[in-house]
Amino acid sequence: MTVMEPNSPTVKQDRPGAAMFMLLLSKTKLYWGLFALILFGALTSPLSSKGNNIFLSLGNLTDILRQVSVTGIVAVGMTMVIFIAGIDLSVGSVMALGTVICAMLLTQEGWTAASYFGVPATGIVLFVTIAALIYFVQSNLNRTSERAATTSAPSRMLSRLVAAAIAIGVMVWLAGQVMPKFGVLAVLIVVPCIGAVMGTVNGALIVYGRLQPFIVTLAMMVGALGLARVIAGQDTAVS
Repeated sequence: MTVMEPNSPTVKQDRPGAAMFMLLLSKTKLYWGLFALILFGALTSPLSSKGNNIFLSLGNLTDILRQVSVTGIVAVGMTMVIFIAGIDLSVGSVMALGTVICAMLLTQEGWTAASYFGVPATGIVLFVTIAALIYFVQSNLNRTSERAATTSAPSRMLSRLVAAAIAIGVMVWLAGQVMPKFGVLAVLIVVPCIGAVMGTVNGALIVYGRLQPFIVTLAMMVGALGLARVIAGQDTAVS
């Protein structure tokens, strides 16, 4: 009598299908979990007076997407940090700071703490970003080393002048928004720039100061929350 070995070709022929199924299941497990949550919500949801499922109604699904939108946007940024084996504990406090500044700019007229902080921060971020972008484009256009060497200084000066002109123009436009209440477009420019300033401080301390991301972002978590309270007019200590 012949005993079939576990590693024989006959036994291996029965395994690829199961292996492929398990591989597919492992790669799509997040979607299966989401499907299970939706199915649970649909099965346990009450019905409206017309007999429609409340959970699967358009209004309820829209409310769910609206509620998770903020968390989803923050999670996208945190995903990038996790990909590079980093950590950021300050996202909640930075979001709170942006929320306070956004609310104050939309509801309060005149020069407030939010506008004093937001307008210069926007100018700095725009200047650095545009100057770096222009210089990067010019450096790629000047591919030869000789041409790059002869045009590097004028290119840097030109990029700085253009960036300064754009940043000053935007700051003047934002200053004109101070006396009436800030518009939505102005707020959409100012608040992300404030977040960029906070992130730049974190990155500079981690890269150039050679500090641990956990320590830096923990300090920024407390600092950004305290700054949000000061801008909002509260003088209580952050606990």
